[in-house]
Amino acid sequence: MSFIKRFSLCCIITLVGDLSIAKEIIVGKAYPIEERSAIDEMKDRASSIDWQHHYKEMVDKIPNKKGVHLPFAEIDKEIYTIPHYALEKEIVDENHNIIYSKGYAFNVLDYAPMQFRFVVISDHPKHLEWFKEQQKNGDTILISGASAYRISEKIKQEAYELDQKMIDTFGLVNIPAIVDRDGNQFRVREFGLDYEN
Repeated sequence: MSFIKRFSLCCIITLVGDLSIAKEIIVGKAYPIEERSAIDEMKDRASSIDWQHHYKEMVDKIPNKKGVHLPFAEIDKEIYTIPHYALEKEIVDENHNIIYSKGYAFNVLDYAPMQFRFVVISDHPKHLEWFKEQQKNGDTILISGASAYRISEKIKQEAYELDQKMIDTFGLVNIPAIVDRDGNQFRVREFGLDYEN
């Protein structure tokens, strides 16, 4: 038997021998652990919190971020824009061959299906009233010059702040307006409302 095998065998016999003479030693009294489960504790803690109060605090902390302000339309008008997009960086394949170079421009609507409308309003009561009459399923609501969060609560529908990029993309000038697709271009319909009555 080689030295390594004999040495390994001696180590195993020594370890097994040490384990066999080990005795169980109890120091003091042993008691079963009686703790509540962590899940039960979390449920109790969650049920004791006034969530409405915390929700109101969070809502009050939301900044009154407002969408970009646009003037009100005085007359009904239609504007057509073609949404060209220019690549900001080149597009390459896995071998780093250039597929499209930086600056390549294309009409977004030639490649993107868009079957929904964008409705652009402010928080003016006439706009909200007009929106209720014009509203269709699937409309995306954009808010100009007001808090989209506050308007969402009023109209019971998700709304988003209007930003400058949207204004530039759609060619928005006045509101209220509806933006939809007409072939491969955007059609912006502005509505002149009667603010006197």
